[in-house]
Amino acid sequence: MGHNQAMSRIRILNPKTRLGRFFLGWALVIGGIFGFLPILGFWMLPFGLFILSVDYAFARRWRRRLQIWIGQWQRRKERRARRARRQLGKLPPPPAPEIE
Repeated sequence: MGHNQAMSRIRILNPKTRLGRFFLGWALVIGGIFGFLPILGFWMLPFGLFILSVDYAFARRWRRRLQIWIGQWQRRKERRARRARRQLGKLPPPPAPEIE
């Protein structure tokens, strides 16, 4: 196993040879197309394109766009979490329950 690829926090180790990446990538893409069948799944399609992205420009462009989108999504999520944590200290205490 050779080419180490990363997508966000996930790392995948690809086959060393171009021929190995070719067969594994296209097998996953074809399996993903037939994802409605038992055993195969639609999850195979993006993984196949991810493996093919080492050698093929069409898959590389797809991967780069996805990486940018995931990075922006993670930054927005972290910003919202920081803002929520900051505002937690500024909130008034919850009202006391009414006892009748």
